[in-house]
Amino acid sequence: MGTVNDQGIWTYSDSDIIQSWPVFMNLGFNSVSDVVKQLQKGRVIIANNASDYDTKLTAIRKAGAGNYDVLIYRKDTKEMLINSNGQLTKIWGGAVETDYVNENASFADYRRYTTDGANARVSRNIRLSKAGLWLISGQITMTNDYNANSAYINVFMMIDGKEHNVGVFNTYGHDKNVMFVHVGPIAKYVDTPGKEVSVSIRLQIDQSTNLGWGGLTIQATKIG
Repeated sequence: MGTVNDQGIWTYSDSDIIQSWPVFMNLGFNSVSDVVKQLQKGRVIIANNASDYDTKLTAIRKAGAGNYDVLIYRKDTKEMLINSNGQLTKIWGGAVETDYVNENASFADYRRYTTDGANARVSRNIRLSKAGLWLISGQITMTNDYNANSAYINVFMMIDGKEHNVGVFNTYGHDKNVMFVHVGPIAKYVDTPGKEVSVSIRLQIDQSTNLGWGGLTIQATKIG
């Protein structure tokens, strides 16, 4: 009796029983067909354009009798894509997709350094509309209305639990003043669209002063 070899192909033997020639021959042909189907899984298409991609993908699906995941490289757009369960998704390449979002809802939140404590934060989430690499920045207002002369102010911005020192500022010999401070940008990658990212700001001051800060606005620019 014949057997299937390591490559999945039926190997005939002298002891094979011939019931009919079609059945007998199809033992080999069907095994080859099964191997061809399996070879369509994880295929890579190199396509000249969208039409070439459609033609080659149709041929693969017909040969594989299934909707297998396929990688596609488009020579015309220099993009690498994946077709999974009929859904086409770009992995990399092509023109850089950009976008911009901002969040101003926490503008009214305000803190005092001694009243609220040195670890007090002004916090807000920003929703990033698309998957990819974003640069996140913030704006805050600092009010020096408690005579903090020559105070050094470290500003820390935390994004999704990771904190960064984004600048050191000094009041010099001035008091009763207001400073508008830009912080960032900090890079953040998200793998899903509509991802909520937490952003917060705190201060570290070398004097025990009740300096205030708040008015946090957040800006995010997609760069890739």
